[in-house]
Amino acid sequence: MATTVTSEHRRHLTVPSPRPRPGSRTPSGRVSPALPSTNPAAASVLSVASTLSPPNALESLLRDTEHRCEQFEHRIARLQDILDHEFDNWRTVLREHDAVNDELVRLSEAINHTATREVPQTLAKLNAESRETRGVAKQLDLMGRRVTETENKLKEGRRKMDRLERVLAEQEAGRGWLTWTNFVIGMGALILAVGLAFLMFYYAAWSPPLEGTLTSDSSG
Repeated sequence: MATTVTSEHRRHLTVPSPRPRPGSRTPSGRVSPALPSTNPAAASVLSVASTLSPPNALESLLRDTEHRCEQFEHRIARLQDILDHEFDNWRTVLREHDAVNDELVRLSEAINHTATREVPQTLAKLNAESRETRGVAKQLDLMGRRVTETENKLKEGRRKMDRLERVLAEQEAGRGWLTWTNFVIGMGALILAVGLAFLMFYYAAWSPPLEGTLTSDSSG
């Protein structure tokens, strides 16, 4: 804030405008009037000297005075140019300093905005995302437990199925043995019945009648 105050004070500072040189152009475009060739002080000196010196000495003194005045004017003009250049440099430096100060102010405002608004918003978003992540992790943990329980139930079901398959296999084996036994018994009964029928047929066909044997026995 100190730099801002100093820059504001410098903006209100007014640098005195340089005095235009004789014969040079002012900022408005007008040509400044040239100084008179004779200085009032030099004229008074010449008037006094005219009463004390001859005309030739007065002319030489006048020329010498004019020459010195021109030298002073050139020196003053040169100093004026140097001062103008220095004032321009100082104005440029002040403008650059003000620009840098303005940039620093903008950066500080941006940093304050980021620190007061964007950072809390980002932290709130991160907290919400972390809560969502925790909820998802809990759901995944619950799903994993359910999957484990389902796998255990499947293993138990497989064990029960294996037991049932063994029981069914034993029953099938017992049924096969009983079927084979029944087949053998049936075939034996059939053979026995056929044998008995054959014996009965044979006895009926080849044996003498019972009545004839009885009569022959009685007659004899």
